[in-house]
Parts: sequence; C-alpha cells; structure tokens
Amino acid sequence: MFFDTLSLVYISLLYLNEIYSLPTVTLVGHTQSAPLLMKGIAQFNQEIGGINVTVLTIPTSSSSDLLSYYQSSLSQGNTSIDVLALDIIYVGDLQQYLVDVTNHGFTKSEINEHYSSLIAGNTFNGKVLAIPWWLDVGILFYRQDLLDKYNFPNPPKTWDELEIMAKTIVDGEQKVGQYGWVWQGAVSEGLTCNVLEWLVSNDAGYIVDVNGCTINNKEALFSIERAKKWIGTITQPNVTKLNTQATLNTFIAGNSVFLRAWTSYIFNVISSVPDNFDVGIASLPGSLPGTGVGTIGGFHLGISKFSLNKDAAARVIQYLTSTSVQNRLYLSSGYLPTRPTTSDKEICSNKYTKWTCSSTIRPVARPSSICTPKYGEVSSTVVNVINTYLSSNMSAKEALNNISSTIDIILNKNQLKTNNTSIVSSNSERPTWLIPTVIVLCIFIIIVIGASAAALWKATAHYRQVRKMLDERNIAETTAEAIATMDLESLSFLETIRHPTRIQAAFIMIIQNLKEYRSYLPSSVLQRPVDEEKHSVDQSIKKGVSDDQTVKSDSSSHKSKMRRKYKNPLQRSFENRKVTIMMCNISRFALYDDPKFHEFHKLYIQTILDTVESFYGIVEPFIGDRVMCSWNAVHPIGNHCARAVQSAMTAYHKVMEIINDQKLNMNIYIGLSTGPARVGTMGPPRMKRLGIIGQCVAEADIICRICQFYNRKVLIQGNIARDLKSIYLMSIFDRILFHKWGVAHELTLWEPHIDMDNIFSPKSNKEDEWMYTLQQSEDKNPYACYNSIMNKLLTERKLQNISDQQLATIPHDLRSRLIELNKDYNRNMPEFR
Repeated sequence: MFFDTLSLVYISLLYLNEIYSLPTVTLVGHTQSAPLLMKGIAQFNQEIGGINVTVLTIPTSSSSDLLSYYQSSLSQGNTSIDVLALDIIYVGDLQQYLVDVTNHGFTKSEINEHYSSLIAGNTFNGKVLAIPWWLDVGILFYRQDLLDKYNFPNPPKTWDELEIMAKTIVDGEQKVGQYGWVWQGAVSEGLTCNVLEWLVSNDAGYIVDVNGCTINNKEALFSIERAKKWIGTITQPNVTKLNTQATLNTFIAGNSVFLRAWTSYIFNVISSVPDNFDVGIASLPGSLPGTGVGTIGGFHLGISKFSLNKDAAARVIQYLTSTSVQNRLYLSSGYLPTRPTTSDKEICSNKYTKWTCSSTIRPVARPSSICTPKYGEVSSTVVNVINTYLSSNMSAKEALNNISSTIDIILNKNQLKTNNTSIVSSNSERPTWLIPTVIVLCIFIIIVIGASAAALWKATAHYRQVRKMLDERNIAETTAEAIATMDLESLSFLETIRHPTRIQAAFIMIIQNLKEYRSYLPSSVLQRPVDEEKHSVDQSIKKGVSDDQTVKSDSSSHKSKMRRKYKNPLQRSFENRKVTIMMCNISRFALYDDPKFHEFHKLYIQTILDTVESFYGIVEPFIGDRVMCSWNAVHPIGNHCARAVQSAMTAYHKVMEIINDQKLNMNIYIGLSTGPARVGTMGPPRMKRLGIIGQCVAEADIICRICQFYNRKVLIQGNIARDLKSIYLMSIFDRILFHKWGVAHELTLWEPHIDMDNIFSPKSNKEDEWMYTLQQSEDKNPYACYNSIMNKLLTERKLQNISDQQLATIPHDLRSRLIELNKDYNRNMPEFR
C-alpha cells in the first residue's frame, strides 16, 4: 500500500514537471479578435499541442485603443506579451517592438503564398514584421431577385452599369424610401475605404505614394464628381451620415438594391434578410470591366521583441495562418483567407463563398505603411474634406486641392525631440589653480573655434554662390527641354522647393500655367521620351537581328546612340503601324445658323472628345462637324479595334440624346476602318502636326458617307468584324466597290448592334434579344440564317431560294432588306470614290 501511494505521487510529480516545463505563449487581442484567437487555439491544442497557450482579451472593440495598449505596455519592456493581433493599418506604428519573423521559422516561399500587397504592408527596412491572419475586403452585396425580375443576368462590372441597373429597378419598383445604391459616407474610416476604391478603379492613384499626395488629378476629379451625382438619384440624400451598421440596416430592410460592405458581414447579412430576398455577392465595379478593387481590412499576427518564447510563438502563428485554418475561419465567420487562390471544395460549393473561386479579388491597401506614423491624420483629412464636399456646395477641384495641400503639410512636418541633459556638480574640493586654468583653456578653444567657423562660413558662402549659379543653369536647361516636349511631370521637383530663388519661382509659375493650358493642346502632342538605344535594340529584336549585329552596326555612332530622343509627333519620322480610324459626321449641319446651334456644336465635340479619350483614343483637329479619331497611331494600345467600336456605339447614343433633348432634326453617322498606315510628322516647320496616311483613313471616310447614304448609325469594315464577332452582335450590311488612287477594292460592310454582355439591358431592343436567342438556340452564330444567305447573295450574285420557315426566323427590317436584294441580285455592286 505504501509503495502504491509513493508511485502515484511520483507519477503526479512527473506530470506536473512536464506541464510546467512546456513553453508558455500569450496572445493578445480585443473583443473582436480575441474570440477568433480562442477558437483557433482550441483547434491548435487538439491537433498540435506541446505549448501552453493563453489568450488575453483587452476590453475594447476599437483597433486604435488596442494600439494604445500595445504602445503603453511595450514601451515599458513588458515580457508577458508574446503574440500581438494587429489591425492591418497599425503594423508600422509598432515596428520598433516587433521582430523579423523570417528569423523564427518562416521561409520566403511560405511568406510569398500570401497576397503581395499584404506582405509589402508588413515589410519595413527589409524585415517582415507580421504574418497575415485574416482578410476583410470591400465587396458588393446585391438583390439577385430584383436583378432577375428586371432581366439583368449578371451583377454590374462597371460603375455605369451599376447606375443603369439601380435607376431601372428603383423606377420600376416605385417603393417609398427605396434607393439603388448605399455606401458609407459618414465621417469614419469607412469613407476613406470607399474613396480609395473609387480612385483606384478609375486609375486615379492611391491617395499617397512615396512621392507624396497623388489625389489631385483629373481621374480623381471625375471619380468624386460621379459619387456626388449619385446622392439624391440612386443614393439617399443622408448617405453622408451613414456608417457601416446604418448601411447594413438599410440593405437588410429592403431599402437598397446594392450595398458596399465587408466580407466579414456575409453571414450576418444572409441570416438577417427576409426569406424572400435572394442576396448575391460580387467584386465591386470599376470604370472598365475588371478594374474594380476592394479596400483591405483585417488582422495580422506579430511577435513582440520582448517575448521570452519567440520560436514557440512563431509555431502558434504558423498554425493560425495556415491554409486549412483560414478556410475554416472563412466558412464560419466570413473572414477571407490571405492567399490569392483557393481550391477548397467546401468553399467553392457554398452559395455565399463560391464567388471567391470564380472571381478575381483585387485587394488594395490603404497607404498606412507609407504614411506611418501619420496615417491617422492623413485618413482624417480625406474623410473630413470629402464628407464636406459631398454635403455642401464645395467644388471637386477645391476639395482635391485642400486634401493635397493638407496631406503634404502633414507628411513633411518635422517633429523635433529635445533631450534634457542635467549636469550634476560635485561638492568635493578642487585645487586652487584648476579654475583659472580651465577658464584660459576655454577662452583659447573659443577663439580657435570662432576663427575656424569664420573661415568655414566664407568658404560655404562662396560654394553656395557657385552652386546656385550651376543649379539655376541646370534648372533652366532641364525646364526648357521639358517645356519643348510638354513633359511637365518631370519638373514636379520644382514645386517641392521650400524657398525658391527668383529664377526658380519664375519657372514654377511657367509650369503651373502650362499645366492649366495643356488641356487645350491636341492629345497627340503629349508624348513621353524614350531612349534611342533601347528603341533601336527593340527594333532589332523585332526584325530578328542578333545583339552582336546591333552592336557592330551602331559602334560607329556611339555618341548619337547615347543621346535621348523625344518620340513625340513633332520630332519623329514616319513609321508603319496598324491603326483604327473612326470618322464622325452630322447630317444637315450646314443648314443651322441659329446661335443656339453653336452650343450644340460645343456639346457634340466635347462628347466625342470625352468618349474617345475614355477608351484611350485620340481626337484629331476637326473641321466643322467632321471629326476624325484614331487608335494605336501615337501610343501603342492593345485591342484597339474593340475600343474603337465600343467608343463609336457609346458616342452615338450620347450624341443622339443631346440631339433629341434639343429637338434638332439631325443624325450622327460613324464609320470605322482598320489597317496599316504611315504615322509621322507632316507640314512645314511652323505648322508641323501628326499625320496618318493609309487606305484605312480613306475607307473610314467612305464608310461614314455610306452610313449617311443608307441612313445607318454605325458601319464597320470587315476586318474589324472578323476580330469582334465573339464580342458584338453583327450583321452583314453590303459589299461595295471602293475606288482609291485608280484601283478598285471590294469592301464588305458590317453593322454592329450591341455587345454580348448588355443584351438585356434597358438600351437593347427586341431585335437584339432575337439575335441573342438565335445564337443560344442554334449554332452559336447570331445570324445563322440571315448572314449565310446574305453572304452567298453578295458573293455569288445568284438568286437564293428562301423558304417561308427561314423568313419567319428573321426580323422584319432585315427580312425586307434581304427580299429586296434577292430580287435585285443582278444589280451592279455599289461604287464609291
């Protein structure tokens, strides 16, 4: 009996020794993050174990309060904190208290699995200070049942589509208090997130980058003006007072079609809406399809430099940030994984999480790491100014100027730290000769220092004078060279000079005036410089010439090869390019001499200019109502045919709205052609301008005239149609003989109707819907019957036997034209010169 008791005591002592010999790790979080830590640690103890892990909950739901706790505790060297749960925007504020995780078991490949933007925000001076734990991203919630009711098959991919869908549904529902689009406009961090999404999706910058505030640009101006137009139309007037919870309540109550919120609210929204609501989730829209972004929120995990168990803390973080744990957290709480790809079957099969498997998430980080430790002031500036702009008569330009100037002051503000040094004197006795000796020595040192300082000041003054002359000469040369090519962005350093000289101030005034006047110059004049050496090497590669041959051929002109050449239209020779040309013309333009007509002409030209530039095209100088536009002539542009056709369709609808509003008896006709052309400088020295020479220019002009002759809105060349059949609904219109330079060319003309993604939008008609239905039901060809007969008729010039069954599947207007051409199958091909 005695030995049994002794054995039991011995085993108990061994157990207690094992427990107390395990490393202890303490994790700290607030009331939102601590429960998730506890849940993860419970799973850790079941699956891994071997570490005593405790979670300390700080009684606050505010991330800023949690930051204050960390700063207060760690500034005193607190060793009881091992792992810190950090809001994504505050990692930089605690960088002095965190260790590099790569020194504690995290490999580069393991770190690179996460979104690069998250890792970049956690990296300071080359050290990775935290690992992403979970991600919160701004997304779009929408009412799928209302989209289905009004024949919208997909959620909006662009802001324009969102505006159309919201207005259509709200007008159709006629429900009191219902609006189409709700977002966070109150004075809170949520407004900063919304503004960042508007800007980045419109290629307007990230508010702040390494060079300072970037918000003062025309894309940002357009973005916030568009947001202000939403208020009172598709967004409720009091949106500037709505925070995240208020917008959630609005959507859950059925008073909004679309909602901008965070992924962490997915299951909260789904469980709160009525049963008859079908809620969908998608990425936020952008200015073009695929450009939408979502602001990043979320929490990261870092290791305190005062921790006594850093390696054990790293093992806990590795488990909590693993793929399997993050996937479980997403399915249970809606917090996104921090890795860009997921193949988890449960996530991809869940109705409310599968969108992350099919959609490309484009997270965008707030500029917190760049602005550290001033991000709070920067965000507050953006929120207060934009909120005031949205709720008052402040102009967009004034708002952006205020934000830009205030942020620049915040980021350039120097914080001087004064160190108080106390001198403690001793009462011990000193020799009587010591004090006079010290006084004489001090006087001698002061004289030497004074003489040296005078000599140094004289030399410095001479150096400054010489340096000033050289700087002013360099600035003059640089400014003159930049002004000659209108490369004004390269002179932005001038505006950062705090105390400019008289010459510098004059140049700054010139640059500011030129920036204002630059908007009146043709777009083709504005071209950035390229290096001649790089350009020649690129051309050699394209022609298949080896590097050795290039070096040998250029060795005799080394000096000229090292010079920089400015490839703007006023300084380059002709070169071959494949370009797309669009010609626009207004019917009965010359018959109007009413003064009001001049206002219409201004609106017409401005509409064409805005539309073409939004699709990266260039509007050449116009003559009267005839406007020529080009793509890929000056700047290399991909998919220029598709951009040109989309620009033509958009411009036609916008100009016709202006014509109908002003009740003018007019019409606009647009012709497009593509092909090789010669692009370069034309004209004498005093009238140099960009010239485009090629058959495609003449073809576009002829096609525009054919539109007017047949009264068709837009006609395009056959080469464009072949490239875009999968994007647009198109029908063969006619085949003509085109005479140019004494040579006859056959030209097949096609008529675009509408792009595939907008078949059932409010702008479509029954004919478009018929074509789409025919495409889906037959052989993926929207004109399976009509185009086949038209092609044979125009090619073979033979009478076609058309059955009644075939005619029944063709719309009335196309049927009439087909019958008319079939009767006159022996007609000569129409000729145009």
